Amino acid sequence: MYIDKYLRVISSSHPDFHLLVDLTDLHKNGYRLFLQKTPYSCFSLLGNKKTFSAFPIYTHEEKSGCLIIVGTIPFSKPSLVLTVEQATNVIAFEFMKEKALKQYGKRVRNEFFNNIIEGAFHSQEEIVIKAKEFQIENEQPYVCVVGKLDENLASLSFIQSQKEIDMIFEWIEDETKVCFPSVHHFVKGTTCVSLFPISQSWNEFHTTVFPFLKELQYKIKNTYNRTISFGVSNLCTQFLDVQKGFKEALEALQIGQLANHHQFIQIYRRKDISELLQMIPPDYLKTFYYETFQKLALSSTNERDMLLQTLFVFLENHGQISETAKKLVHHQKMYLHLPLKYGSCF
Repeated sequence: MYIDKYLRVISSSHPDFHLLVDLTDLHKNGYRLFLQKTPYSCFSLLGNKKTFSAFPIYTHEEKSGCLIIVGTIPFSKPSLVLTVEQATNVIAFEFMKEKALKQYGKRVRNEFFNNIIEGAFHSQEEIVIKAKEFQIENEQPYVCVVGKLDENLASLSFIQSQKEIDMIFEWIEDETKVCFPSVHHFVKGTTCVSLFPISQSWNEFHTTVFPFLKELQYKIKNTYNRTISFGVSNLCTQFLDVQKGFKEALEALQIGQLANHHQFIQIYRRKDISELLQMIPPDYLKTFYYETFQKLALSSTNERDMLLQTLFVFLENHGQISETAKKLVHHQKMYLHLPLKYGSCF
């Protein structure tokens, strides 16, 4: 059996589903198959009492999986050990070729996504045409999920930190593809981006995607001793809306981070006027107030209160003068002339 670095069976001439479950449990609990300074290891599973011989596959990566033989291969048979080691060398060579092609594909895919986010394409038609090269259909609703590892207190160098991010993001992509084969995965800086196709309604996210994200957080914590948080966008009705969806998901993620939350899933929601004003630095607000609302500052107290009330209702109704007038007339008929008289203030 060829098993990857996450102890997942990639190929096997001995289909054993019980073994697959057992290996997954071992990986979740942090078990490793190899002892130091040994060419291969033997282990037994308590459940089925079977013994296995595991030969590591050496590549440029620290962990690249292993070749598992059912049964014990004794050290007293060097020719048999040599035969298996030759097989692992062939697998390692093929693995590196496949890895190089996969890395190139990822780099191109990430470049395509970054160009969309940064508005580098000239037209929407160009985006739709290029998206088809990556099997992305425009007429498909998506939910955009942006993930980022929470701050690590361990003192890692930049290179070590980047290696860890790449390793976990690659694991996330592989895990996601198992449960959602049609998902589209990208990496932008220190964030990973997943576009989950939604075929029915927003409820589909809560019943399928949300539990999957929670399971990812649990596995990453157990496997890598790291925590990850996710920001989630509103439903994007088509792929062309993903640029907006990414900004929503990233903003939702940043809101959770500003609240000092860890291992959270934050769903984006639109802000009201008071929340938007709180995002503006106070000095800019003061300058805007004195330059725009001078008449309010110079008015008498009673008149200023009436004008502020009118302004509040005006903003609450998204700048609709007729709707503002209808609501104000219920309180006091004298407000009816204010939107016209002071329209320039708004």
